[in-house]
Amino acid sequence: MIARIGELDVYVVDSWMGSGKSQGIITQIKEHPEKRYLIFVELLSEGKRYKEQCTNIDFYEPLIDKTDNPYDTKTAEFEKLLHEGKNIISTHALAESLDLSDKLLNEMIDYKYTVIIDEAMEIIRPIAFAEDDIHDAITTAHISIGKNNIVRWIDDDYVGDRCFLKSMAKSNSLYLVEKNKNIKKDKDSFIWIMSPNIFAAAEEVYVLTYNFEDSYMKYYFDMHGIKYSLMHAIDGKFFDGPEDRTAKKMEASRLLHIADHRINNIGNSRTALSKSWYTKHASEREIIYNNTYNFLKNITKSTVDEAAYSIFKDYSQPEQLKRYWNGFIPTNCRGTNMYSHKTNFAVLTNIYMHPMIRNFFERTGDVQINEDGFARNQLLQLIWRSAIRNGKDVNLYLPSARMRRLLTDYLQTA
Repeated sequence: MIARIGELDVYVVDSWMGSGKSQGIITQIKEHPEKRYLIFVELLSEGKRYKEQCTNIDFYEPLIDKTDNPYDTKTAEFEKLLHEGKNIISTHALAESLDLSDKLLNEMIDYKYTVIIDEAMEIIRPIAFAEDDIHDAITTAHISIGKNNIVRWIDDDYVGDRCFLKSMAKSNSLYLVEKNKNIKKDKDSFIWIMSPNIFAAAEEVYVLTYNFEDSYMKYYFDMHGIKYSLMHAIDGKFFDGPEDRTAKKMEASRLLHIADHRINNIGNSRTALSKSWYTKHASEREIIYNNTYNFLKNITKSTVDEAAYSIFKDYSQPEQLKRYWNGFIPTNCRGTNMYSHKTNFAVLTNIYMHPMIRNFFERTGDVQINEDGFARNQLLQLIWRSAIRNGKDVNLYLPSARMRRLLTDYLQTA
């Protein structure tokens, strides 16, 4: 299937949040009901607008019906719908878990599906597995390590607690990331990466996103040699080439009011508020919680409905912020309008790429990583869940000095 990669028509619609990317693709779908579509959204609730607006096309969602089949799964239902040539809407999570047979992939080719990815997918994640167990799997001849460190499963008769690895390896989605010998605590590890087969079997692919350049999906495309044409959206219409963001940045600078206050002092060091920092600094976590309460309750005098905060999930329900718990927004939140009424927002994170993922792309994928660009992307996507996407003023508490610099430098650059 991978041989088709170079023949694909892949379009990346890279435009500012709220520029009408989804509306533009909906217009195209309505104008071409003769085509077959696979649409993958971050949250299934975001797929409703496709079904509601594309009234001349029947879309199906993979659902589980245990009454007819106790072994039914969303994957099995997806495969059934695909076999029947249906138009399908599902989630990124389902797309990432698919391991389609050659028969289904060939059927997908015959149906000439258009694949639409609404928001770039993560498509890669580390696998929790001990280094000693990795070496044991190699020495007991369960696995071998192939070109580019891809993991091959060679013991077809194996049954046991490593079967989840067997499934990943059989679908060519498991890789070994070798430890950096110059880093004392580094270890050999496994990493999962989504199979590119669903792209290879598509007639054409659209990715609707923002700042694609520094996303996991961009690195993934580069690694697999997937070439794409860059487009942008203006008021729901698509145009070739990159977007001019000068006016959008000027408007964002006017609407976004970043707190300049002593409550920022906690984030002065470069790694402050990173995930590992939260793990190691229990007393400083209490300061962050208190500062956030002060920002929402006293500085901005925010109502509960107006208030929002984002922090790593393990620390998302501190007692100090109990009255605001309903305003918690996950750090990786994208592609939803459900928080667009939030006008006072505390972003309490300092984002770094997972070191295993960075090492994998740099060593195995031979891809150049821009870690600051990746962090800025995550931050912008998060901020634009708030009321700023509707042209309203937003007060922002962003205590990480690094993240503030990334944001302000970007908005001030033409």
